[in-house]
Amino acid sequence: MLRLTLLILLFWAILAAAAGETGSDRIGSGQCPDNVETVMVYSPFKPYWKFSKFGHDRQKCWVASDCLFEAAGESRKQQFAATALVMGLIPLTLKDVAWPERRIVHVTKPLPWICDILVLALGLVPLPADRGAPLSTRQNSEASNGLAKYAWKMRRLTIRLVVAALTVCLMTCYAALVFNEIYSKRSALGCVVPFFITAWYIVALVPASIHKIFAGRRKTRFERLEQEPDTSVTEQLRANPFVGPQSQDSLPEIANKALAIRRCEGGCRGTAVSAVQGADEDWPVQMAWGIYYIAGTLIFTSIMATYDHYTSIEFLDSVMSNTQSPFYVPVDLSATALIISDVQTQILGRFPKHIQAEYLSTLLRLVNFFRIQIAHHRANILTNNSNSNANVPLIVHHTLPFNINRNAFVSPYNKLAKWVKSLENAGYFERCSSDPHHPDYAIPSELVPSDGWGGSQDEIVLGKLQPNCFGSSDLLKYLGARGIRHVVLVGLTTMGSVLGIATRAGADLDFHIICPREAIMDDDAEVDEFLMSKVLPKFVDVVELADILSLEA
Repeated sequence: MLRLTLLILLFWAILAAAAGETGSDRIGSGQCPDNVETVMVYSPFKPYWKFSKFGHDRQKCWVASDCLFEAAGESRKQQFAATALVMGLIPLTLKDVAWPERRIVHVTKPLPWICDILVLALGLVPLPADRGAPLSTRQNSEASNGLAKYAWKMRRLTIRLVVAALTVCLMTCYAALVFNEIYSKRSALGCVVPFFITAWYIVALVPASIHKIFAGRRKTRFERLEQEPDTSVTEQLRANPFVGPQSQDSLPEIANKALAIRRCEGGCRGTAVSAVQGADEDWPVQMAWGIYYIAGTLIFTSIMATYDHYTSIEFLDSVMSNTQSPFYVPVDLSATALIISDVQTQILGRFPKHIQAEYLSTLLRLVNFFRIQIAHHRANILTNNSNSNANVPLIVHHTLPFNINRNAFVSPYNKLAKWVKSLENAGYFERCSSDPHHPDYAIPSELVPSDGWGGSQDEIVLGKLQPNCFGSSDLLKYLGARGIRHVVLVGLTTMGSVLGIATRAGADLDFHIICPREAIMDDDAEVDEFLMSKVLPKFVDVVELADILSLEA
């Protein structure tokens, strides 16, 4: 008994630990982006891989969904539940139960097997006209569909064009569904598959094929019964010991009724068609369609907002905003500089280790993008036999070499002196050289070029003595030498150097400043969000990292 109790306790401990790591408290365990309540819940059509926290790992789709649901308010969660409820009614209501008489497609003769399967997969029932039927195919079509009378009057070419146009519309709808799955809603059953819901429509070919096979068998059996003479049934009845003598005189009539019953077993066609697809067929067909629609209800009910949930007004606003460029003016990469401000070990070390790693990983993507662009533009210059630095992007690592001259540049009247003193007391300057001939720029090793410093004139290091890059350095001289007009500004921190550089350079020096949101952060998340959403957009372009990476050379 004691062993069983210990095993149970151990099992619950392991389960609790697993839940904490994977399925619960994603925000508290640091698995979600900073300010997740703002950046995820109200981010229409922003897929999970655009958040640096998740990257391009497909399995992170589950984490993104958990983060969104944890951060959403109760009213939003009610919207999520309402969406799942409504979506769950789509397969049964729109494709199967609603308007059963509209699903019947009257045709003059049986369709080719591939066309028959495609029509059945679309939720329709092709119904060939019976021989000797009182109504023609045209009359049946016009009786069940008001548009049929116009279709019968069309020319064959016009009909083909209409069919082609409707096919294009259908494919467009499927493509829109895939787009919606990728950028907005996915099924909780297949979050990592971007077309899981769309696949349900394609899988309809399976029950449609089963339907076609058994319908063909039923038709063959029906035709065989049609060819049987009535006398064969009469003889079978005479040989039947259960038929009494009083019934001998009416055997032909009984035979006709028996033949009618057997024909109906082969497949009777009536005026009423069941709303349930395949209900008049053999049980394998009914089972196939039943499983298909049950799976559809399960899939559509499991639809979740993996990235956002939006109202109609939010959707229209996002569409309008997406039709415009995120940049105030067009960006010319050949006249663009990447300024990396204060990304140095002393300042970066104030953040938790996992945040440091994620930030440097994001920043390295941007730096590598500019390195590729520089190589591309340099190759063009060599082709044109030019030695000019113009029309080549520039990367500037701009840091403050702490402890140089024992920090004699720090004024006691500047309140930042207290902040510098706190860094010194924390031991960040122990390895920093005070020799002005050997300043320590403290650039993280992850950002150092493969060939080291000094080997390129396109990626340089500058020191400064103020948070503002333009206040105490030769930065303007380097930018002017290349005709730089656009500046991609990243670094630490939002309230520190970024705010000063963005407002000064953007408003006073007439540079086009671009701030990728993921490459700028601050110790205070609330201040960071306020500055990036309310203050800086008045002076600079605050964009996504993907907007920068999508720029063409």
